[in-house]
Amino acid sequence: MPMIQRQNIPDEISRPVLPNWSQIAFLGSIAIICIASIFLNTSIDPKSSSIIGIMCCLASLSSLKLYEWPLVFALRMTMLAIPGVLTGLVIILYGTDNIVMVHAARHIYQTYEVTSRVLLLTSLALCSSSIAWFLAINKPLRLALRLPDENSPFRMWIYAVLAVVAGTLLAKALGPYVWNAVYASSGGDLFLNIGAMPTIAVIGIIGMYSLMLSNDNIYKNNVRFFILVSVYTLISCMFLRGMRLEVFAAGIAIYIGFSMNKGLKIKPLKLAVIALTLYFFAQTWGVLRSISGTGLTIEDALSNAFRFAKDDGAAIYFQLGTFADIASTFYNTVGLYDDGLVKPLLGSSYLEYIPRTLPEFLYPDRPKDLSGLFENVGLTSGGGFFELAEAYMNFGSLGCIIVPFAITYLIAQCYLNALRHRCVTTILLYMFVVSMFLRGIWYQTFVFYKATITLMVIELFIAMFIPFLSTLLRKRIRHV
Repeated sequence: MPMIQRQNIPDEISRPVLPNWSQIAFLGSIAIICIASIFLNTSIDPKSSSIIGIMCCLASLSSLKLYEWPLVFALRMTMLAIPGVLTGLVIILYGTDNIVMVHAARHIYQTYEVTSRVLLLTSLALCSSSIAWFLAINKPLRLALRLPDENSPFRMWIYAVLAVVAGTLLAKALGPYVWNAVYASSGGDLFLNIGAMPTIAVIGIIGMYSLMLSNDNIYKNNVRFFILVSVYTLISCMFLRGMRLEVFAAGIAIYIGFSMNKGLKIKPLKLAVIALTLYFFAQTWGVLRSISGTGLTIEDALSNAFRFAKDDGAAIYFQLGTFADIASTFYNTVGLYDDGLVKPLLGSSYLEYIPRTLPEFLYPDRPKDLSGLFENVGLTSGGGFFELAEAYMNFGSLGCIIVPFAITYLIAQCYLNALRHRCVTTILLYMFVVSMFLRGIWYQTFVFYKATITLMVIELFIAMFIPFLSTLLRKRIRHV
């Protein structure tokens, strides 16, 4: 496989070429923000407002075409849009009397009023992300990040050991393969038991791959070793024992790193095929990992999983899976906030990331996860806390502009640095950010922070350990 050698690429080459009409995307995004803001503060028919919200979201997504479909940006925009847009479309088409989100309070927050606000807020987030991408591409930061001993031959082995050890510990915590036992049936609090192990395993895998992408010789000499470690860690220790999200995240990061290295671009049809494939694969595996011991046949389980709508005689249930669970946190947050049942956090949830850094078993009194607020007011949650829900909880409508803008801007800078320098450090950072997409956007922004702390600790350890290994090797060579 031909590789691009590590080098400093001039700005005019590394910076994606933007046609003049990309400025239209920038100005159009500003215009849509103004329109959405007006309708957020105007009393009109909520169903009509919901339709306007859908149109604003679709218009915002059109900026992907103007930016020539950069893969990481397309993925970011799609993940921000899906929860609100998908559930909003179903509610507009089939009405509020049907159950679209099991975890949203029916007849309270699954209404046209809340739906219109969710869609308009989503359009604000999409437009602010588009503006952030435009500004980053046109004014890239000149960062020269380098890890100590980034090209050391010891790095490949250290990353491999991290992946294998973390994978082995995960296998022990997760229990048997899914065909022998239901997922997470090994007893105890699963997520307390596994801790940061999934993140460490993923860092190990993408660390190995970033080394391979930075140098053709490293790739040729280690490709089989990388495949072996990846299959053991991601497939045997994680996927076959029921974990989906972390494995998909690592796979997406590897694919994006490969695409960047080969100069590949995403097209709308290809993006749709990838998204649908991941969705159906995730749904299928989610069913298969849970039927052991239930008495259900695989045919019955899959039939239930892929039945879009189910009529139980009292109501029609629309089964949208994870999308609806994540959307329910947004709907409930908007409803609770607008009804005055929760107070604006004014950034406090982000500041609480610092005391939440330590694991719960070391700091039992650390601030609780935001998703607990639903239980406090008699609601339930499908898990996690959507990025836009937390932003709205902190700063209202303005939060759905500021937070997505800041995160997208940082992602764009990581992308540009990886394009420009193509060294171990920049590629690793870029792939790392992408690997945190799924959990960071849908399950809580805290995931980005916690994973970054984990990466910093690992790299600090590596920076101290490599000189020790080098010294040890030199002494051994002298004695020989």
